[in-house]
Amino acid sequence: MYVRYFMWNFVGRQSDVQEARWEDGLIFNTDSKNKGNNHYYFLPLLLGLMGLIWHIAADRKNAFVIGMLFFFTGVAIIMYLNQRPSQPRERDYSYAGSFQTFAIWVGLGIIFLVDVLWKYLGQRATVLTAVGLSLIVPTIMAVQNWDDHTRKGRYIDIEFAKNLLNSCEENAILFTGGDNDTFPLWYIQEVEGYRTDVRLANLELLISDWYIDQMKQPKNAAQPLPISMEKEDYAGERDLIIQNYPSRKISLPVDKDQLLADGVISEAEYPFVGDPMVWEFKARGSKSNPYILRKDSVIIDILRNVANDGWQRPVYFANTMAPSNFLNLNDYLRMEGMAYRVLPVKRTEETINDIYYGRIAQDILQKNLTEKFLYTNLDNPSVNFDEHIRSVIVSNYRNSFFRLCNSYSEEIMKNQIVVGTFQQLSDGPMMTDSLELELIRMQEEITSDQNEIRKLVNFMDQFIPSEVIPMPLTLSISFAQILQQAGIEDLAEAAFERATDQALAQLSRNVAAGVSNAQTQNSMAFRTIMITIQSLAQQGKIEDAQSLANRLEDITGNNMGTQLLQQIPQEP
Repeated sequence: MYVRYFMWNFVGRQSDVQEARWEDGLIFNTDSKNKGNNHYYFLPLLLGLMGLIWHIAADRKNAFVIGMLFFFTGVAIIMYLNQRPSQPRERDYSYAGSFQTFAIWVGLGIIFLVDVLWKYLGQRATVLTAVGLSLIVPTIMAVQNWDDHTRKGRYIDIEFAKNLLNSCEENAILFTGGDNDTFPLWYIQEVEGYRTDVRLANLELLISDWYIDQMKQPKNAAQPLPISMEKEDYAGERDLIIQNYPSRKISLPVDKDQLLADGVISEAEYPFVGDPMVWEFKARGSKSNPYILRKDSVIIDILRNVANDGWQRPVYFANTMAPSNFLNLNDYLRMEGMAYRVLPVKRTEETINDIYYGRIAQDILQKNLTEKFLYTNLDNPSVNFDEHIRSVIVSNYRNSFFRLCNSYSEEIMKNQIVVGTFQQLSDGPMMTDSLELELIRMQEEITSDQNEIRKLVNFMDQFIPSEVIPMPLTLSISFAQILQQAGIEDLAEAAFERATDQALAQLSRNVAAGVSNAQTQNSMAFRTIMITIQSLAQQGKIEDAQSLANRLEDITGNNMGTQLLQQIPQEP
């Protein structure tokens, strides 16, 4: 791991993707379009080694001191921490001191060059040559690094925070989970004064008594959190971890008629409102040692008080958090943007329109995505969007579009089943005028839902085009599948084609990099090709499916695509 980070800084880097390998541009060169693909052609490393040689020859004791500094700020940290190679994120910043120390030798390498050139060139020629050579390295590094370090035209950091806050109703409570989804919100509220009516509560800090004290006080335009716990209930280490707290059912009062009158819930949701709302709170730990954390008890206290106040104050969980933070409220969440709203409307098998958590507020979510949210320059290929932005923030946006499209697709499939049944009756005596009108109405609903999906996909492609920020393969093939299920053939065909091209390119890179056959077969790229082959075959496009299977075999040497085709029944 350390060697890879070291070579990134003094030889070159393949990309800004996590665990990217080092490459120099001479021996190793992937010709990647990633802005983090930087090549220094070994020049900084060679200068540093020359500087080390000169340093040892000129002042061995001083070179030893600098060498110890280099060792203890680099390799020694690895040895001390016993750090695993695989990490949640890159840890190159941990060894910055070591790299900065080596940079001393890079500078001394110029003196080495001067000493060598002095023997063969005159004073003037030596100075000019040394200065010229010394400028080559920083110039190359500046040119190579500029595009993946500049922030020109990048507004997504601020707009992410605005979009998250704009997912919430006025005077809302918003639970966030960590630094990346909290600090931007603090900035725009405290510095720009934006949406200060929303009260933020960071769950990682909600275990601290001083933070709970702050939450009980008003701030800016936001009201305090409705916490009824007394100071002695959470002061110091008291109840930091509450032991022997088994899972239990928690009941919250609900006036469903008032919620409907206030517009908090829709008429379609009204039948599924719990009165009271009862959910099973699952404790942490094991059955023999159940426990909860202080923050869990605070959240429960807040929800009790909100419910006792008639659910007048909206409560949200940011969708950037892990589901473990939801306290098993998953079935009572409603997605309205980049946040889930807690409501006493239970998701059931009869009302499920989504494969993730809770329900989808179609009208609210669509308005937020297409009217309120900001996507400045996400269609600009010259703007630098690093891996975190691409894989977390942009994927969050696209996932929201996907979930909304999926909710429409679920409705289409349900209506198509009913329409198919009606059509079987169309020539029989059971087909009455009222049933015929119902058939027409449902067909109109299908068309309307298809149009909504089409508008959403076109909107997303316009403001977040895959040509600028590639869509992850998992999401890309999922979009293709729901478009096919919804019967939007032209968009589905384009989506499958885009996913296929992306997958084949990824497989080619994997083979070139020496990825094992087992890893290749388990990759998302391989699964994408297999899904596409199956889809083509089911549509009767056997020649296209076989052609794709042949391309898969040519690249990977794997004939599973052909085997899959042989298993699919062929129409006579």
